[in-house]
Amino acid sequence: MRGETETELAKNAGPDALFAVGSKVVYPSHGVAEIVRREKREFNGEKRDYLVLMVPQQGWGTSGGMTLSVPEDAAADLGVRAA
Repeated sequence: MRGETETELAKNAGPDALFAVGSKVVYPSHGVAEIVRREKREFNGEKRDYLVLMVPQQGWGTSGGMTLSVPEDAAADLGVRAA
C-alpha cells in the first residue's frame, strides 16, 4: 500500500478494480451492501457514473431491502469501502 489512503487507492486503481458489480462494500450509514449495477445519469447537464447498491439487511438507518445510488467518482470520499 505504500502509505496511500483508501481514497488515493480508489482514485488510482480505476473503477473496476475496487467497485466491481457483484462485490460487497460497506456504506458508512447503512452497513454492508452489494453493488448490483452501474448506471450513467445526467444531472444538471453533467453526466456521471453511479454505483447502485442494495442493502439487504435491517440495521441502523435502514429497514433492509433498500437500494441507493452513489456517484462512482465520489464513492471512496463518501466512505464506501470493500467489505
